[in-house]
Amino acid sequence: MEIPLSDIGDFYPGGILTDEQKSALDGSRAKIAKVSTVTEKSKFGLDGKELPLGQTIDVLKVRVETTPIAKDPNGNDVTIRQSFSLKFESGKWKVSHHEKSHSAQFFAKYGINRFEDALGKEVILVKKVNPVTKKVYLEISI
Repeated sequence: MEIPLSDIGDFYPGGILTDEQKSALDGSRAKIAKVSTVTEKSKFGLDGKELPLGQTIDVLKVRVETTPIAKDPNGNDVTIRQSFSLKFESGKWKVSHHEKSHSAQFFAKYGINRFEDALGKEVILVKKVNPVTKKVYLEISI
């Protein structure tokens, strides 16, 4: 089966902002609209040590998502999602209380004690640049 390449259309995934839009949103505020748990693959074991090459395990994370902050060029709402790692201790997934833990930093900055308390909380968005890839992205300030 053959079809003309022009029939396939342009590639533009929804929910992507231009670098200029990201710069304009740096320092802006949004509210947390959703808090959920997600399972992700990790190359680190439950003890924190790197697994052998090619091996992964499923880990539980908490994901917070903001209210829409802008529209992408296709008119789709754009939200910011950020995941926070949990630790597996005594047979349960728990929030790390270590001072370098992103969860602990998030709780301290926004004055909350549980992830559920983040719902409706106003957060600050910051623009970051990956030093290796030079990719620009927005995240919740912690």
